[in-house]
Amino acid sequence: MTTIRDIAKLTGVSVATVSRVLNNESGVGDKTRVRVKKVIEDLNYVPNQVARSLYQQKSNLIGVIIPDLKNSFYADVVTGVEHYFAKKGYHILLSFNTGSSFEKYKESLTALNQNNVSGIISSAFNISTLSKFKAPLVFFNSGTINDNIPRIISNNFHGGQLSVQALLTKKPKHVILQHGPLDLATTRERFEGALTELTEKHIEFEIQVVPDFDFITAKASARQLFDRLTTFDAVIAANDIHAMEISKEAGKRNIKIPEQFQLVGYDGSIFSELSYPVITTVDQHAEKIGRLAAEHLYSLLSGNVDTNNVLIDVALHQADSTYSL
Repeated sequence: MTTIRDIAKLTGVSVATVSRVLNNESGVGDKTRVRVKKVIEDLNYVPNQVARSLYQQKSNLIGVIIPDLKNSFYADVVTGVEHYFAKKGYHILLSFNTGSSFEKYKESLTALNQNNVSGIISSAFNISTLSKFKAPLVFFNSGTINDNIPRIISNNFHGGQLSVQALLTKKPKHVILQHGPLDLATTRERFEGALTELTEKHIEFEIQVVPDFDFITAKASARQLFDRLTTFDAVIAANDIHAMEISKEAGKRNIKIPEQFQLVGYDGSIFSELSYPVITTVDQHAEKIGRLAAEHLYSLLSGNVDTNNVLIDVALHQADSTYSL
């Protein structure tokens, strides 16, 4: 394997000079720079980024932590992050499928720390795990929490309201309201928004608690919905994955949407568009969340001290699973 010392020997310059060329620093003559670059290109030399980052105490790596790679919402967030940082010369180091596991999240932080990432963008988690981590951090998929960590926040309360408003063209008599763990601020705020709207509109509702937002949980919860709850004419799903599985289960049972019950998802993901009928959903603008998180982190890396939260509003995308407004 070619080393920086080999390049120096072949070009008749010092290791320090080769390093300056690699880092595009001043202090190297034009002819020397051209000669060194040619040898680097001829030998297809690639610098050891890990050693480089350890020496410089910085890297061009940004760590991103997401709980579920199969959920397209998180994939869209990562896309927004990657598109922004690619233009700044950074690469993404992705840690995924942490789920709700405290231990997996700590392992992800440790791995990113060992790779000397410059900063982290993460789905919100318990901040006590970050006490020894010094790199800048930005949270997304967070509730409205004011601390020293900047957060990119969807307007969860308004999203809950919109999910009810999507049903009002043909006002339902009995709504099933799914929600995930209420110790998650995002879930709790969205749940409170939906409850407020249901109460103001005098609509009866029943709650179905779902333990997670992934495909396995969604399949099981959809079956339970139809087996145990039979008097509903509308369902507000925990997310688009749950909505898609409810739609699939309804199809198996020859239950028509929206004729027999209306259905609303959440996230604005590709899953709502791939379902039949196309599912009405509340769009969180996932790629925009990723881009804004990246912008905020880059600002921190540039020396700006700004721990203020950024609030993004959500939007209702009316489709075929509800009656049009």
